[in-house]
Amino acid sequence: MKMINDSRNASMETLIHIEWNLKGTIDMQHLSNELGFTEKQLNEAFYEQTSFSIQEYMAKRRFTEIMKRLAQTCDEVAVIAEDFSFPNTNTLVSFLQEFNVNPFCIRKGYLLDGFNLTESIVDSVINRLKIAGSYQTAIKSLNSSIFVS
Repeated sequence: MKMINDSRNASMETLIHIEWNLKGTIDMQHLSNELGFTEKQLNEAFYEQTSFSIQEYMAKRRFTEIMKRLAQTCDEVAVIAEDFSFPNTNTLVSFLQEFNVNPFCIRKGYLLDGFNLTESIVDSVINRLKIAGSYQTAIKSLNSSIFVS
């Protein structure tokens, strides 16, 4: 069994990896192997630290960023679909319909107050990473402030 610190570090690295690859695809088997966990162990550790499964967090973060993009830009839905690695507009529309959203009704200037958006858990970490130049330094300094013991 992994120690809690290993679980925290693995969860932090997973969060960072998700945020840096939010628009692409993530190979969870490769990531879990890199962190020394099985996919199941990594998902359990992540859930223990964040109260989200990895897939749930990724979906909610992508949803949040797509909704912001729809509401803050005039970008076509097809362009947004391509930017977020959806194979086509229909796939993006289907993804958003899982959240009861019609992307063609959400356009620039639309208020997102009524939606349950999931902001990045690691925005402050990423900003500190840019300053520190190393996420190992940031992980050590922020671990206790992000995760509840």
